[in-house]
Amino acid sequence: MTRRRTRSDLSKAALTGVVAGLAASFVMNAFQAAIGHFEPDNDGDAPEPATEQAADRVAELAGTSLGDLERPVAGNAVHYAVGALLGAGYAVATEYEPRAAAGGGAAFGIVTAAVLDDVVVPVAGLSAAPWAFPATTHVYGLASHIVFGMTTEAVRRLLRRR
Repeated sequence: MTRRRTRSDLSKAALTGVVAGLAASFVMNAFQAAIGHFEPDNDGDAPEPATEQAADRVAELAGTSLGDLERPVAGNAVHYAVGALLGAGYAVATEYEPRAAAGGGAAFGIVTAAVLDDVVVPVAGLSAAPWAFPATTHVYGLASHIVFGMTTEAVRRLLRRR
């Protein structure tokens, strides 16, 4: 028998997902720092990170601009905000459909990589089209997002047990 989900259940799931998404964003950053030497750097000509470009756009909408020292911090804030939102959505989705946690969150990470890296970011004009990048960039992004998805699920499960 399936238990009916209450507003309180969904609120708890969303809050749990926010915490899980923040933790997963941290772990993803650490993972990228640890394996970053595998990511091609295009001889120092790499474009500004999409998160920093997004932060610039938010600042423009607010009628201000970011300085060189503020840009990386604001970009990181965008990264964590997106992670928190994705975590909340994921946790709520798993309340309705436990199979959303397939592969211990790996499927969530794969879908996140495909949708964000290959659709949302390029359509928003924050990166070139997916085919403009070498395969190693896609592998790096996919691995990073699998780490994100699996960490989100591990933290979500840990918190939901309490």
